[in-house]
Amino acid sequence: MASGAAYLVDRVLPDVRVRQWVLSVPWPRRYLFAARPDTCAGVRRRVWRELSRWYERRAAALGEPGGSTGAVVVVQRFGSALNLNVHFHMLLLDGVFVEDGDAVRWVRVPPPTTEEVQQLVTHLSQTVERWLDTQGYGSQDVCDEDEGDANGVLLSASVAGRVALGARAGAKVRRLQRADARRFRLPRLCGEAYGYNLHAAVVVRQGHRDGLERLCRYVLRPPLARTRLRRRADGLLVLTLRKPYANGTTDFVFSEVELAQKLAALVPPARKNGVSYHGVLAPRHRLRSRVIPEPPAEEEPRDRLTKDPAPGRSRWHAWADLLWRVFEVDGFACTCGGRFVLHAVVRPPATLDVLASLERSAQRRARAPPMAS
Repeated sequence: MASGAAYLVDRVLPDVRVRQWVLSVPWPRRYLFAARPDTCAGVRRRVWRELSRWYERRAAALGEPGGSTGAVVVVQRFGSALNLNVHFHMLLLDGVFVEDGDAVRWVRVPPPTTEEVQQLVTHLSQTVERWLDTQGYGSQDVCDEDEGDANGVLLSASVAGRVALGARAGAKVRRLQRADARRFRLPRLCGEAYGYNLHAAVVVRQGHRDGLERLCRYVLRPPLARTRLRRRADGLLVLTLRKPYANGTTDFVFSEVELAQKLAALVPPARKNGVSYHGVLAPRHRLRSRVIPEPPAEEEPRDRLTKDPAPGRSRWHAWADLLWRVFEVDGFACTCGGRFVLHAVVRPPATLDVLASLERSAQRRARAPPMAS
């Protein structure tokens, strides 16, 4: 998460205004997109195409025709309750780049209104459903799965919020609720149509690179934070929601086997990209080399616990660098005011010998002194 966010900020996203568009899909389509990665990729391309056209038309209305925008799209598979919820986080450049002779100019477009977001999600839902219909998936169709495929059982149960296997198979996931349920209302710059939901209220202004990196870490985050999980006295595991649901739900309760089922359903398909680049940020776009940021200057190298990266491997970040970048913690600082010094890196199988030697030394130090005769 942290390394990927650092790469996007340092090497991909230019220093312009960036807006996050989040598209959620209807319940029946979540299983389809999870089980059919190629279908999910086709929907992702069509959603990007419609949003980019919206930006280009908006720039043309300002007298800047022919502009091009760009995006980084992340396909997330999970919801806050560890349920299978395939949706799209799209970091779009909030404007267009226009070629002006040998130069490239950035043109920022006005932000959308809530009414425009509602019009967009209505158009997107119709576009996606028409394309799915051409692929043989009607409005009520999911997809055909082998009845003996255990993965399909896990996916369908995770989408429905039920237990897949075991003594409670088919039952709803246990939850803890408060009595103070509230009425749900769509927030600002959010629209909904035919089960599709589009949200566009999160924006990072130009020059706010730290905020952009935090947003990148958010869209690249893993499905489970350890601080949200605790074990009760009866052995069951309680997952606390970051924000309570509108119906008052605050926690979900799993057995160990049920939690393993939920996590297994969230494993992405092998050899399928979860992050894609579009528009001027795409690898083959003619403007890419002229709009992406310059690689950061080489700083004084920090102490590293791993070897230096090979030439050209720009995605690699040392653990000490990430500690400082995310938490502003210097892993080699000592409480005495000095610094720890790296003497050697011990790798397996020698690591086991070193640990065994340290354990024997600790045991010798822990023995009581010999008694006088």
